[in-house]
Amino acid sequence: MNIFLEKKILKIDSMLRLFFVEPHAPVQPNPAKSHCEKKNWSDVQYQQSKGQMRINHTGEICAQALYNGHYDHRHDVKMKNWLQHAAEEEYDHLVWCHQRLKELNTQPSLLNPFFYTCSYLMARFLSRVNAKMNLAFIKETEKQVEAHLNSQLTLLQHDQRSCEIIKQMIIDERKHHDHAVDFGGQDMPVMISKLMGIAAGLMKNIAFYF
Repeated sequence: MNIFLEKKILKIDSMLRLFFVEPHAPVQPNPAKSHCEKKNWSDVQYQQSKGQMRINHTGEICAQALYNGHYDHRHDVKMKNWLQHAAEEEYDHLVWCHQRLKELNTQPSLLNPFFYTCSYLMARFLSRVNAKMNLAFIKETEKQVEAHLNSQLTLLQHDQRSCEIIKQMIIDERKHHDHAVDFGGQDMPVMISKLMGIAAGLMKNIAFYF
């Protein structure tokens, strides 16, 4: 089989597994594992937990697309190794969020394939522009994700298990942000940063309910 075609098939297979196959065990243990559940919650609190963790799961689907899209067009070995490692850590986050959604008796967003496709195409486009734009996008994305996760710690004070997952995600996202800076990632232009925030806001509003 043609090597190029084989790689494409494997890439599609990997993508489909994100949506239709139970995720494999994470490398890092689930941070919520040692915390007991206390569910004397109101209906509003319960819906908040389900919606916010659904948003986080969708965010991790987008992160897989983001890092895979950038990886495909990078030739620097050191950078490719970092992108692969970051994608693996983001996959751990995805598994934790998936497990938490099951505990909360809810499902991932029905629109995850759409969000993945949009994120992957954006990453591929920026990678074709140049490496600096690529890194700036990762840097800004991780910055916005960290801010979002920090806000969730206030929204989900009633939900200790979800908060433990979010706290570890914050640590890893900050590390990814700092590594993007180390590789030369600059600040995004203000207008693009605002547009990224608007797009992320739309995704969050949709994923919260669907």
